[in-house]
Amino acid sequence: MRFIKFSAIIFPLVVGIAVAAFISHRIFERHSAKSSQAPPEPPAVLGSRLTVGTTTNLRTSQNEYENLIKGRVLLVYLTTGCDVCKKEISNMSQARKSVDSQVAIYGILGENPQSVIKFAEENHADFPILLDQGGKILHQIGFRYMPAKVLLQDGVIIKLWYGSSASKEALVSNMLEVETQ
Repeated sequence: MRFIKFSAIIFPLVVGIAVAAFISHRIFERHSAKSSQAPPEPPAVLGSRLTVGTTTNLRTSQNEYENLIKGRVLLVYLTTGCDVCKKEISNMSQARKSVDSQVAIYGILGENPQSVIKFAEENHADFPILLDQGGKILHQIGFRYMPAKVLLQDGVIIKLWYGSSASKEALVSNMLEVETQ
């Protein structure tokens, strides 16, 4: 008799837990698939000129805007609280050595200058770090994911992509290979 009462309670409980686990797993799979997809490039931004603004080099205190519109330039928008951004700093430092004569690489942040300087020093950034004063570049492109990379040719946005590069080689490849549209 006890066995019947016990199984009448346990069996539905076990089935209920199994169904809940299955449903949770399916929801997690759907969410993971959506979040791993790369966000689309905003086509309205590609081909436009970089917004005129003040981009102060935090090491020299000079406005670097004129240097950003000459030749090929990679701007990598970073944020101080972003672990993926920290990984990208390492890729940028290594890639810079390979492409220094072909592409100028800059990190750019729109946060408090003291926090940005501390972040750059803690993560051994050996490339120029710019402050996007007033967030003009951030607002022009409308970044939603960090790190965000903007490749410029003579001040015109020719490529935009997000996330940390798999390696230095992947970053270099993205900088040098641009599909024509």
